[in-house]
Amino acid sequence: MAFLTENEFGRLLRGFSGSAFRFEIRDRYNSEVGREPFRKFLAGEPDDYEWHHWWMEMVRQDRAKGKIWQRIRIVSVPLSDYNRYALTIARLSVAAGEDIRYLDRQSANGLSLTPYDAWLFDARQLVRLHFDDDDDTFQGAEVIEDPAIVTRHDRWRQLAWQHAQDIEQFAAVHR
Repeated sequence: MAFLTENEFGRLLRGFSGSAFRFEIRDRYNSEVGREPFRKFLAGEPDDYEWHHWWMEMVRQDRAKGKIWQRIRIVSVPLSDYNRYALTIARLSVAAGEDIRYLDRQSANGLSLTPYDAWLFDARQLVRLHFDDDDDTFQGAEVIEDPAIVTRHDRWRQLAWQHAQDIEQFAAVHR
């Protein structure tokens, strides 16, 4: 399987015409850029979130153009340390215009949701994200061409959205 280059993936993130939707299904993501901020969170140290500003600015600009950014996080409860940290970062992204919702894993299983960790662009292009299961590092992204898989993920997106909670509703119950 051939993974997209970083530039190719970046063009997809910046090139969709109407909507970008992300299914996040892991209880931990281990990225080089996020490693130090996560360490600070665990240590109770302050963070200026400078490393996240590019994302927030991209979302703000796209929202000003009428584009939609949405995300469903399917998480285990109780929350992992990483997902407690991710709530903090999600609030910044929500303030920039991204709509992030949470669905606990038990509810997702009850709905028979088994999506890839992926981006769905304009409800017609699916980009599956691959991670190393041992250390949770990103391995690459692959465009899924099968229309049945793309359609299934779009249906799952709609179903998950109906059952998910916005960030503040979720955080009020699961800290």
